[in-house]
Amino acid sequence: MKYRPEIDGLRALAVIPVILFHAGFRLFSGGFVGVDVFFVISGYLITSVILAEKRAGTFTLASFYERRARRILPALFVVMFACLPFAWLWLLPSDMKVFSQSLVAVSGFSSNVFFFLKSGYFDASTELVPLLHTWSLAVEEQYYMLFPIVLLLTWKVGRRWIVTIFAVVAVISLGIAQWGSLAHPTFTFFLLPTRVWELLIGVFAAFYLSGNDSARDEVNCSQQFASFAGLSLIAYAVCAFDKGTPFPSVYALIPTIGTALIIVAATPQTLVGRLLGSKHLVGVGLISYSAYLWHQPLFAFARHRSLNEPSFLLLATLVLATAILAYLTWKYVETPFRDRRRFSRAQIFRYGAVCTVFFLATGFAGHAKNGFTARTAPSTLPRDYFESAALIPVSPEGVDGNLCISEGASIGRVNIEPDAKKILLVGDSHSADYSAEFRRYVTIEKLDAWQFSVGGCGFLPSQAGVNGGQCGKAMRLLEEVIEKNRFDDIVVIGAYYSHTGHSDKELLRKDMDYLSALIHHMLQLNAHVIFFTPRYSLSVEPMRAAMLNKVDQVKTVKEAAADYVDSRIEMLTQAPKFTLFNERDRLIGLGCGDAQCFNGHTSGLNPLYRDTNHLTNYGAKLVFQQLTSAVKL
Repeated sequence: MKYRPEIDGLRALAVIPVILFHAGFRLFSGGFVGVDVFFVISGYLITSVILAEKRAGTFTLASFYERRARRILPALFVVMFACLPFAWLWLLPSDMKVFSQSLVAVSGFSSNVFFFLKSGYFDASTELVPLLHTWSLAVEEQYYMLFPIVLLLTWKVGRRWIVTIFAVVAVISLGIAQWGSLAHPTFTFFLLPTRVWELLIGVFAAFYLSGNDSARDEVNCSQQFASFAGLSLIAYAVCAFDKGTPFPSVYALIPTIGTALIIVAATPQTLVGRLLGSKHLVGVGLISYSAYLWHQPLFAFARHRSLNEPSFLLLATLVLATAILAYLTWKYVETPFRDRRRFSRAQIFRYGAVCTVFFLATGFAGHAKNGFTARTAPSTLPRDYFESAALIPVSPEGVDGNLCISEGASIGRVNIEPDAKKILLVGDSHSADYSAEFRRYVTIEKLDAWQFSVGGCGFLPSQAGVNGGQCGKAMRLLEEVIEKNRFDDIVVIGAYYSHTGHSDKELLRKDMDYLSALIHHMLQLNAHVIFFTPRYSLSVEPMRAAMLNKVDQVKTVKEAAADYVDSRIEMLTQAPKFTLFNERDRLIGLGCGDAQCFNGHTSGLNPLYRDTNHLTNYGAKLVFQQLTSAVKL
């Protein structure tokens, strides 16, 4: 395959927007489309190499995977190794656990699946994830595992049928992506089935150009126009798209078609080809893979070391550091390992296997040790600061020994006392904060106790689709459970209402209409209902502030929807069996009034919160004691 410098320049056009987008530069609000440009380039290059080798009769799967291993693994492993000491020194146990899990996922070519299960790409918290960007590598790696095999299996049916088959797959993939970008955006963003059409656009470009290199030597007006149009489409997407753009939907056709136009039409003789083939852009393109690998860890660790967004000067410095590290990695890691005279195929696979085992072992250890809790714990912090209500499915039968919280529609029996007073604790993960205290209390008081805590689900209509529709199922199950069991007490520990889209007043009104009706129904069933008002959130995790010696900079943040929720719920206070428990006021009395949410300053730091909105066991214990002192359950 003939070397094309404009393709390296196109790589530069892909990586620069991605880096500047993650640095937070507003001009590059759609810089994430650089990944889509990479996908098209990869589809084109991989297919072009395979087609050339098939024509020459030299193609083998072993040599194909060897080239992929040489290209991807050495630089990736170097960056992963470099992350380890900084993760050990700077990450909170919860973040270290996620980082450890991501090591396993990256090693298993499945980090896109892992990050799909953990969060959305545009969530604010993802800016703190050092290996988030490896999701795109996983998509390509999964594609590399399948594509050459499919191509070999269909090779005998002929070029026309191969292209037709891939065209059908591409149309189906794009259709699913368009639907999923609205219905299931996280799934659609991260996973191969909704991304494969982008790689196939590169495949089509490769088939179109296959064997026609000489025909591109003569430049005509259509090539000039097409290549310029392609460049314009990419530039438009980079500057006009933002985090709110459904993606990868039909919108992704803009940068991907633009990339294909450049691949097909740009030559060293066209204006765009000369621009992309300039030595500076080619130089950036050569180090683009290493630059992509380095930028996210640098930005993520910098954000971990700051309570606020890093300054423009620091981010600009990190961009420069990315370029320097990328050049060094390209020269001393990428280039040597791609040289078969220096490293044989056996050595590449052997070194890859050893490194993979190392990262798997390290990742599994970090997961098993809950992020190596003792590693960073200041002696002044109580042990249970690091304990949290893990999302553990519970059985609906009998007493489960774990904390009663799940991500699905399963209710847990906390304590069995036949013919005793029946009590139900219900809510999202905020209610799960009280699991240990609730269990302790109902055991001592000999109550027949149930708990229905569903992570991310406040039993509100706007959340019905959460966890793949499990929240909607949980809402229906809750209605059945309260009707069947006729509880004496029902403790409703609200929802994190800001997750319901509080900026949409009509949506919030519908949520509160449903919640008010549900509580009315509970009261009609003769239950005593205790409703917790929405709690404060914090501007930053207390533990991170403590590690940086900046606990005085932790601020309380009142939920935007709190006043409206309070006003709607206060209408129920006239009911004789309804109790409004003001969780915010109780937390103020326990130490959040000084804007730090630490309690017991004279005896050391005792955080009431374990992250920005969940309580520690210590905080939950103090608040629950106030509840049981004020209200007889």
